[in-house]
Amino acid sequence: TLYIGGVAAGTTEDDVRAVFAPFGSIVYVKIAHAKACAFVQFRQREAAARALQATNGQVINGSPVRVSWGRHSEHHIAASAQMMRQHASAGLYGYYNHFYGFADPSPYYTASYTVPPPQVMSDPGAGAAASAAAAAASA
Repeated sequence: TLYIGGVAAGTTEDDVRAVFAPFGSIVYVKIAHAKACAFVQFRQREAAARALQATNGQVINGSPVRVSWGRHSEHHIAASAQMMRQHASAGLYGYYNHFYGFADPSPYYTASYTVPPPQVMSDPGAGAAASAAAAAASA
């Protein structure tokens, strides 16, 4: 992903795409007008590298732009991977690591409560026998 800084206020995604498309296949173009910047993601890193070299300092809609690698890309990828791992281990209704509500419960949040992990039994009769034995032992 390339970061394009110094984007003029009236610049559209089509304007940015027209400048960067000759370098390779583009996945997306996003413009953040409030921050006067844009992001262009290419399908291939080599295409992005060529675009970075050729377009840094180029004028788009009357404004010279600064092109660099998007700093968020590695952090974003790592954060996305971590989130996917957490969601893959989660069950229904927000069940994370035996807690409901928060993925990483803190002692400051008393709204979370622990629940026992789900039990998997291979023999249905073994569960009833174990329950009866536990009840007899506690009596």
